[in-house]
Amino acid sequence: MIQRLQTLYLLLGAGLLGCFLALVGPWSEAAAPFLPWLGYATTALAALGIAVGLLAIFLYKQRERQQAVILTALVLTLLLVLALGGALAYLHFQVGMRVEEGEAVGYFTLLLPVAAYLAYWMARRGVRRDIALVRSMDRLR
Repeated sequence: MIQRLQTLYLLLGAGLLGCFLALVGPWSEAAAPFLPWLGYATTALAALGIAVGLLAIFLYKQRERQQAVILTALVLTLLLVLALGGALAYLHFQVGMRVEEGEAVGYFTLLLPVAAYLAYWMARRGVRRDIALVRSMDRLR
């Protein structure tokens, strides 16, 4: 059923990635002279993560497939986190870009994909619990 706890986690993950897309603009523009691919890559990965997360909500009748789709969302979000972490490390160590007081809020936006990853992970864990529950009920029959 669509009212499961996993659905809330999937919506939370998609919402966090949506907030990331809305708020990452200034940080991405500051990094654009040094890493021109960063804006396109983060936008594409976040948009795909949102789409896959929302798709997983409607696969509630096919738990095995839903688990695979959530795993895809986890991988996309992990790639996003790794791309942002690598870009942040490059900008800090190679270019020497420092955090100023006004930009500190922008760096907190980079934690949104990490929170989305955790939400997707919790959703996958809930689906695994549902699969185990259905299997145990089938054994009892």
